[in-house]
Amino acid sequence: MSDGTSSDHLKKRKRKSAWLIFELVSAVMAAGFCYYVLHPTRKTVVGNSAMNRWYQMVNAGDNAGKVRDYARAETLLEPALRMAQQRWPGSGQVAINSVHLAQVYRDKNEVSKAMALYLQAAQIYQKNPAASTPYEIHPAPPGVDWATAIENIAALCQKQGKFDQAEQEFKEAIAIKEKFLGPDRLEVALSVGLLAYLYETHSRLKEAETLYQREIRIAESTSGDGSARLAEGLTGLADIYHDEGRDGGARSVAEHAFKLEEEGAAVGDGQLKVNTLTILGLLDLEQGYRSKAEGEFQTALALEKRIAGDEYFGVATILKDLAECYTDQGRGVQAEGLLNRALQIRTKIYGAKSALVAETMSSLSLAYYFEHRDRDAEKLAKQALAIEQKTLQPEDPEIGSTYNRIALAYEGEGRVAEAVPLFQKALAIRTKNYGPHSTNLVVILDNLARVEWNLGKTALARKDHQRAEEIRSKHRRP
Repeated sequence: MSDGTSSDHLKKRKRKSAWLIFELVSAVMAAGFCYYVLHPTRKTVVGNSAMNRWYQMVNAGDNAGKVRDYARAETLLEPALRMAQQRWPGSGQVAINSVHLAQVYRDKNEVSKAMALYLQAAQIYQKNPAASTPYEIHPAPPGVDWATAIENIAALCQKQGKFDQAEQEFKEAIAIKEKFLGPDRLEVALSVGLLAYLYETHSRLKEAETLYQREIRIAESTSGDGSARLAEGLTGLADIYHDEGRDGGARSVAEHAFKLEEEGAAVGDGQLKVNTLTILGLLDLEQGYRSKAEGEFQTALALEKRIAGDEYFGVATILKDLAECYTDQGRGVQAEGLLNRALQIRTKIYGAKSALVAETMSSLSLAYYFEHRDRDAEKLAKQALAIEQKTLQPEDPEIGSTYNRIALAYEGEGRVAEAVPLFQKALAIRTKNYGPHSTNLVVILDNLARVEWNLGKTALARKDHQRAEEIRSKHRRP
């Protein structure tokens, strides 16, 4: 018996990986500046000791921020910014310093401070689209730094739930890049992919699909350097296909993306490969390839830890994926340990009353169910539901999953009649989110058919079971 957790979870994955936006746009924003760091043959600007001192402070502060030594980063970047503002007001030095300090505040979740600095950088680049520093061997093309500062602003708006503002900022970034570069450059493809991501997280799937396809077309038409953007677009498109129940298409494009990543395409120091592995793992888990899914999750987890450390939000997400794989196999004790660790990480990052913490609690309740701790499962799932009802929309897929888990606990306690309306609620939510023919419905239909049979409602049970089999047959992997 399975809860079908994985089928809901992929749709939420992108929402949980919001910081990947910052990793992508920040990497582009600082590309010229960081390029110099790798080429130490130009360590000084002749005759300008103040400029060289400023550079050393910014470079050291940026390195401190990368290893999460935020106190040291601030003590270096803040005085460097004051120096730049005093000596070179309105310059590329002020802009790039603002960006690096904004990244520190962003990582500390000090959103208002980060927003002010990104706005300052955007205003400088708006006045001088070609602004740069003497240390940039290959400065970004005019307009790119301006657009990227706006993308950072959009990402902060998205994190704050300001969808309309985020949408307008991303559209402005695309327009700026198209104006300065033309419509078919990789820089434009990046911006298009970010807007697609925004639409996907707000269930505007057709618009997201169109944009991911544009990102892919641009990347395919670009010789040499387009493989990373192509892999990113394919991964996004795989998400969309899965959300729409088109699992065959999802697998095909995800496998294409993974092949590109194995051949060397890289975005975010391997973060894209982590995402692709987890997509493939979830698809394999849904289709019953549990050992393969477990291996994909284990590989993704090891890579995520290497990239970002043991306390990173992405580690918690993959721990939850792996736990759901164990739960699907009835290995509740192993799942419980992983979920408790995921719960610790998410509580530390997001707070005890966040939707992500509630989601983890809901998953942990399922582990309790498989350990035959039905009352504990009921109690924890109801606690999760109380948080979700305050933090999510009423028909969010996660609420549907929690209804399903409470119903399973009721069934385990022998309260079969009480389980039926909750399974029905879960089915209604998934149908609205995924459509009437999605594989996301199968497990709920199985659960509902089982309790209907036990209650003697054989006609209803046969109808629901037949519907589940028809969906399985339609999506069965060759």
